[in-house]
Formats: sequence, structure tokens, C-alpha cells
Amino acid sequence: MKMTASAQAMRHLRDKRKASGLCTRCGKASETVLCSGCKQQLRSYKKPRIKAAFRKPRKWTATNYSLYRYMVENNISAKKLGEMVGVSERAVLRWVFEKATPKEPVKSKVESLVGDSIF
Repeated sequence: MKMTASAQAMRHLRDKRKASGLCTRCGKASETVLCSGCKQQLRSYKKPRIKAAFRKPRKWTATNYSLYRYMVENNISAKKLGEMVGVSERAVLRWVFEKATPKEPVKSKVESLVGDSIF
């Protein structure tokens, strides 16, 4: 993959700052690659993770946050929601963690239960 001229210039600038002991992002004096201000700013960009009472995923993160929040706030497990709409627990987990979308009849049941468009 070929880099554009502006990307090459930015990389050169970061390398130059790194060699001079400056923050590679803002150019302030720093003992590390990023100064504390830039590190703090980058941390603020990350989305907060929501922990669920019904499931402890190892490496998965929720992709359908609205359904995930609804289940956490109402203390509904994936198995219980599956029973309510007539699908398996695994299908509900796929909706929450794998960006899967249910078929129209099931989708309308879930949305009427939640009271909002979530897919």
C-alpha cells in the first residue's frame, strides 16, 4: 500500500520529533513518545465498555449497544429474551455481539418489546 505525500510528511515529522525527545503528536518536550496531555486526550476517545450481568465475554465487545443496554438495564438474560421472542439464546448473542440482524417477524417482536428501533 502506497502512502500519500501528506502521510509520508507526517511520518517524517513524527520520526524527527521522536529523535529529538519531543511528543510525536503535539511537539512538546516529553520523556516518552506521547506527552501526558496527548495520552489523556487519546484515552477520552475510547468508548466506555458496559459490563453485563448476564454474560461475561472474554474478548467480545457489544456491537448492538442499544439492545445490550436494554438487556442490562432491565436485567434480562439472552436466554430470557430468546424465550420471549421465540429464538435461541445463541441467536440473541449473535444480535448483540456479532452484528447479526433477525428476520422480519422476529425483528418486529423484539422492537415492540423494547419499544424502539434497535436494528
